[in-house]
Amino acid sequence: MKLPIDNKHRISSYKYGWQIEMPRQKQGKTKWEPVSYYTSLENAVNSLGHRLVRESRADTLTEALAEIDRVSATLSRALSPQFKVEVDR
Repeated sequence: MKLPIDNKHRISSYKYGWQIEMPRQKQGKTKWEPVSYYTSLENAVNSLGHRLVRESRADTLTEALAEIDRVSATLSRALSPQFKVEVDR
């Protein structure tokens, strides 16, 4: 399973758990490589959220709080189930 978060991060499952992946350029091709591993999806999502806030350019508490809101919205959009219901009449 691969859960795209944005163009720089995705969470994927593997035999033993979950991993956060980032794209790397190798020989002109983009390859997704794991950067950290987790035993649960919840831990992977929480860690990625913390990482995105830490790596932001926020310099003040107000900016950090706004960044937390932005990261939360990004994760919520990426991980929310999307269903399309079609009704035959």
